[in-house]
Amino acid sequence: MAVIVAMLVVAIVAVIAAGLILRQASALRSLRGEQLRAQVAMAVDAAMERAAVQLRADAAEQLTTVSVGRWARPILLQSPLPVQLQLHDAQALFNLRNLVRDGQMDPHEQAVFGRLCAGQGLGEAECERVGRYVVARISGAGGGPVPLQDIIAQALPDSDPQRVQALQRVTVLLPTRTVLNTNTSEAGVLAAALPWTPPSRLQALLAERQQGRWFVNAGDIAFRLQLTQAQTQAMRVGIHSEWFLATGQVQADDVRVDFQALVWREHRDNGVRIQRMWTRIGA
Repeated sequence: MAVIVAMLVVAIVAVIAAGLILRQASALRSLRGEQLRAQVAMAVDAAMERAAVQLRADAAEQLTTVSVGRWARPILLQSPLPVQLQLHDAQALFNLRNLVRDGQMDPHEQAVFGRLCAGQGLGEAECERVGRYVVARISGAGGGPVPLQDIIAQALPDSDPQRVQALQRVTVLLPTRTVLNTNTSEAGVLAAALPWTPPSRLQALLAERQQGRWFVNAGDIAFRLQLTQAQTQAMRVGIHSEWFLATGQVQADDVRVDFQALVWREHRDNGVRIQRMWTRIGA
């Protein structure tokens, strides 16, 4: 009888001990998870601070924003966790915010967007559907932020996914209306914004751009594109950028955590202000 009691006591103690160990292990995992989340946030902040330094240095070096500028250099840091970051010129893309002016569709930008859509293989009806959807969403937000990452996919749920992705790749939704940067935009986006320029002429200018002959002002754009006075007045393109998208990864133990951020480089009379508008960790 004593032996049975002793065995029961040992079994109960073992069960209690196992429970304590499991709870301790769970607590340690939870603590480690919180530590990693904090370290990931710190790593993202460190990378974004370095990006701000590069953006300021780039603005100090030149008035134009070019694809090989200091701002475009990849960022690699090791503390507190390994992190990599790459800035992308958001003004190299068509800004969907431009479709809206005073709560209504902007006819000029609608035409640009229509040409861009057609270049990605989408039909006229699909382009109009996206335009109406964007106007409704932005107007409904009262001028405030529109928290939508996949606004085109939401507007075209039944369209060809590959064509939708192609259009998403050349568009962005920024907090304000912007002009297209001729020094960083790709041929398809520029062709949509500058329909008067023959494709052969545009390709030649892009080849010159790759050799370091960047556009330096509006007059230079008009001269090299051989635009008329009316076309020059109608063009909505520029030579520098204020808005940048940051994409990166943090290596947290054996997990890679993706993150995105939107950065505004505001030029002021007394210098440049860098402001992070939003950050999405785990996006």
